[in-house]
Amino acid sequence: FEASNQFYAGFERHFGSLFSASYIFHGMTKPSQYFKQERPQNFQFGPSKLKFMFVYPFAKTSEWYQEPKEKRDELMREHRAVASKFEKIFTNTVYSFGLGDHEHLLAFETDYPKDFVELLQALRETKARPYTKYDVPIIPCLNKPEKEIINEIFIT
Repeated sequence: FEASNQFYAGFERHFGSLFSASYIFHGMTKPSQYFKQERPQNFQFGPSKLKFMFVYPFAKTSEWYQEPKEKRDELMREHRAVASKFEKIFTNTVYSFGLGDHEHLLAFETDYPKDFVELLQALRETKARPYTKYDVPIIPCLNKPEKEIINEIFIT
């Protein structure tokens, strides 16, 4: 939290008269409760080499958490099977229960926005979809280092 607060405070100090933050998201990494993974968390640290990032905050319904773990595991296996067909999309997952308005934050990285559109359309057809309480706003981003963005805004 300290790093993001310092970044935002510096941003406000230098650019506050020109910009304001529409959203600030906080989350924490941890191992998936549904899938055993080779790496301890589903998050890739460091700069991405992929051109686009789609930030996707969402929350599940109360009914989701009342379902038996076995049923939730089964629904998530279907969900993951659909998502795994989109090999050119890398998904970062963080958990934000109690840290903001959302329970989960996803960052989908890809060079092909069309793939992201097709992924979301396919996931909307899975059996887990009715358990999504909300999944907005979806924020499309160009994946660039902060210095490059600032230079483009103020120098070009």
